[in-house]
Amino acid sequence: MRQADIRAACVLIAVGLVTIVFVIPRQTTPGNTFGLPPAFMPSLTMAIVVGLSVLLLVRSLAARDDRRPAPILAVEWWLLLKTGSLMLAAVVAVHVLGLPIGGGLGVAGFMVYLGERRPLPILATAIGSAGAAWALFVYLLRLSL
Repeated sequence: MRQADIRAACVLIAVGLVTIVFVIPRQTTPGNTFGLPPAFMPSLTMAIVVGLSVLLLVRSLAARDDRRPAPILAVEWWLLLKTGSLMLAAVVAVHVLGLPIGGGLGVAGFMVYLGERRPLPILATAIGSAGAAWALFVYLLRLSL
């Protein structure tokens, strides 16, 4: 576990620094003369990632290697596969059917998957959340779906 944490921290630090120095400046414009520049939030986000990665590296280097990683059981892999498949199906539904219908189906599918069996709360949540997202994009942000 310690070696994996050290490797992950080093990779995250390297990717974060490359992103801050090379990627963000090339993908953003200087911006206006007032307000924050467009590169501020991406740079801040990556700086936080780099800072947390440095903390992980320091903690991993200071830790003793007396703990063993917990094994991942077959049931957990099966749960990961089912959840990932449902998420992929929800993304495909939104892409094929559009946000109002595909989003509602995705919400309803996850509610059934998580154990909700009463049809009224499933319908109310699915229709309400998809309708709210649609209204946000169409009326508030003035984007066509």
